[in-house]
Amino acid sequence: MAIRNSQKLTFTGIGVYDSIDGTNAPPGALAACTNLVPNPSTAGTFVPRPAAAQLSALGGAYGAVTALLVVGTRAYGMAASNGIAGHDVPFCYDLVNNVMVSISNIVSANTPVSQSTTGDWTPPQMQMIANRIVVTHVGFDGATHFVGWIDLRNYTYASGTGTTHSSTLIDGLSFNPWLLAVQPGDKITGTGIPAGTYVVSTTSTSITLSQAAVSSGAGVALTITSGTTAAPLWGSGQLSGNLQFASPPVAVQQFNGRAYYAVGNAVIGSDSLLPLQTTNASPLSIVMGDSSPITALGGLPLASQVIGGVIQSVIAFKGSGLYYQITGDPATSNLASNAVQGSVGTIASNSVTATPLGLAYIAPDGLRIVGLDGKSSEPIGADGQGVAVPFVFAVSPTRINAAYNQNVLRISVQNGDINGQPTQEWWYHFTRGIWTGPHTFPCSMIAAYNNGAINTFVTAPVGIAGALWRSDAVPSLTSTYVENGSNLSFIYQTALLPDNQAAAMNQVVESTQAYALPGALAITVLAQDESGNQLGLVTLSGGGSPGSSWGSFTWGGYPWGASLGPFKQVR
Repeated sequence: MAIRNSQKLTFTGIGVYDSIDGTNAPPGALAACTNLVPNPSTAGTFVPRPAAAQLSALGGAYGAVTALLVVGTRAYGMAASNGIAGHDVPFCYDLVNNVMVSISNIVSANTPVSQSTTGDWTPPQMQMIANRIVVTHVGFDGATHFVGWIDLRNYTYASGTGTTHSSTLIDGLSFNPWLLAVQPGDKITGTGIPAGTYVVSTTSTSITLSQAAVSSGAGVALTITSGTTAAPLWGSGQLSGNLQFASPPVAVQQFNGRAYYAVGNAVIGSDSLLPLQTTNASPLSIVMGDSSPITALGGLPLASQVIGGVIQSVIAFKGSGLYYQITGDPATSNLASNAVQGSVGTIASNSVTATPLGLAYIAPDGLRIVGLDGKSSEPIGADGQGVAVPFVFAVSPTRINAAYNQNVLRISVQNGDINGQPTQEWWYHFTRGIWTGPHTFPCSMIAAYNNGAINTFVTAPVGIAGALWRSDAVPSLTSTYVENGSNLSFIYQTALLPDNQAAAMNQVVESTQAYALPGALAITVLAQDESGNQLGLVTLSGGGSPGSSWGSFTWGGYPWGASLGPFKQVR
């Protein structure tokens, strides 16, 4: 017998929404899609995300990772040092050979003081610029050391001479250091120059050393070398040239081959392909509006409606107020900066991420994207039309971090809107325009990694010091589902089911669920009322074979691994 006054309701989940009531959200709104991602083959269905796998512990020398940048097949970063107490130090990890790469010249004097591991902070930033990885960190002393770098240039010059004076000055040079790209941090050797001496700064006719020569002499043969990819060299110091830092910069961005640094309310630009040199007759320094400081820099391609093609630009964020757009270059006499009226900025500098649609970032009201026209979008997911609440109520907004790869923007945030204030990870899937999460195993640092057929993320998980992990966003044949020693669990939870406008109380009498599972696995289906009271509970098992354990079967006589059951409806 049919159920009296019954009405069919088909529910196909489409993604996570903040809305507490499905009546006020699109059909298919989910309250949680934990550790599930869109099925690549079928819209409206979801599959488990792959588990993160540890690449390597960085070793006992490192604590919490505070900055992370993947360049080619190597992960570079900064981490709290267990050897130089209270300081952050650089590291390099080879992602292909799974080994640490030693970086030389790391000492207490040239490394920055660590920041607190809790509360708001000024995140260190890293950018690859002309074979040097530039590091900004507010922990530099601001007297001798303002900015750091990992030198990979493989530079050698051994044809010059100069005059030493039993001091830190070498003049009477047979060459122009600016024209030959001699940079701060380069090693320098010669008669009377102590071992371990490096270049502090240069002019067109002289070099300042890190230690005084022990003798004087004219025509001293000089050899100047840098770090290499095989033997990276760490250094820190000041800009060399006509413009110098007054305080340590808080951000750096590559633009037209130059390093653009954020210092106070101004942006300072280096020479092209020389991130530590400022030799222009008119130094590149742009003041951005009022006295409020710049908090973040991001690179953006801009679509030109006049000449077509793509013009690069830099977006300079000044907190949550207006952001500025920098275009042009001194070499082409068209350098300009303009405030973008109506824009909304960010204080979450680690959330600023390039995507195919523009520059994504977390504003005070949620995810926004600076489009290819330079204008900011409205918050994506606001008003219960996606996910915004975790970002609006972020406990420490400056600790939000994000990265884009595999068509996914991954964002980690400590959510102050939930009891216990957990750190969560939310994923925005660009092609489908939907959110999933909260995913477990959130990151304190995350970076995209692309190497041939490998497209994934390298992460430093929250609560696990001194370790890097690989975390895929898209399942593959080699994906595993045991993470940090525990089986992944998955939650697919609807929002409160919508009102059907019948002016009567509603109840679900019976339902069917559609799924596909290996035979060894099962899911638990729980029905609850709006108060969280349990109304019903059932366990449904998979429909495929459970597979075989290694050593318990005859080789060739059983299938390898478990088979997946058919996608079917179960009452």
